[in-house]
Amino acid sequence: MNRLLLVLALALAWNAWAEPDIASGFVDQARPVFPQSELRKAREGWVLVNFSLAEDGSVIDPKVADSSGSKAYDKAAIDAAREWRLANSTSSTDITVLVNFVFDRSLPYVNRHFVRDYDRFNDYVDDGDLERANKALEKLVAQDLYPAELAYTWIARARLAEVRGDKVDQLNCFRKAMISDGQWLAHTDYLDVLKATTVLGVQTRDFASAVRDYDLLAQSGAGGLKLAEDLEETVEAARALVTTEKPYVAASMQMDVEHETPRGGGIGVMPGPGTGDFDDPPPRDDTPAPADRGTGSGPR
Repeated sequence: MNRLLLVLALALAWNAWAEPDIASGFVDQARPVFPQSELRKAREGWVLVNFSLAEDGSVIDPKVADSSGSKAYDKAAIDAAREWRLANSTSSTDITVLVNFVFDRSLPYVNRHFVRDYDRFNDYVDDGDLERANKALEKLVAQDLYPAELAYTWIARARLAEVRGDKVDQLNCFRKAMISDGQWLAHTDYLDVLKATTVLGVQTRDFASAVRDYDLLAQSGAGGLKLAEDLEETVEAARALVTTEKPYVAASMQMDVEHETPRGGGIGVMPGPGTGDFDDPPPRDDTPAPADRGTGSGPR
């Protein structure tokens, strides 16, 4: 029997600071309904819902600020948001909640055709063939993407931004890839991207975000601590420059809607950069694990 579990996380995405007028959470929290169309596709998703609050805590004019691209998930999140009411709230504008629609499996699914096309894109970038790389990226984003696939297209965009020398766009692309604390990336890739955003944050003078990302990296076990070691001196200097600015956050609150993995939902396979860690059985023959890739994260 299908089960629907709604979990409300009263921490921000990235485990960062919380807005004081919404930190006490929901009085009424309508449950987003998991769309049957997405269950048939075995596709997860996420939606950033933006809205204002009335003085009684009710939601005013909820809109989709960004999403993984599923109109069904967009509608489910907005329909639920219209019924939300937050406690102890003064009127406020520009509140954003990240709603994740997820299955109870250890790795999200990635289509084998996406893995092939993603590897081809990276080959073109490695060879310096940017015309073909751009065409390959256009082909990637034209697909009906699963959320993990979407995350890796943002890493692909970040590689092209690095080639252009656009550090701000590169940083923004990596942040898109890490939405929901990197849950759509293989763990090793998440750590690589955290290191990249730490470096880019310092380079673009977003010191508060750089310090936060460094702390997350250093607290992410042995792998993260090792990556953080050669950044310590730079980040400590940046830490001294942080005054009152707050770090970048994707959302004010985060909400997970969890469902059993549909039958035929596939085995989680991450496309790289990095092959990641596999808690599920090895990939099926028709879903090969790709070769290891770098993040194109700039100075190391």
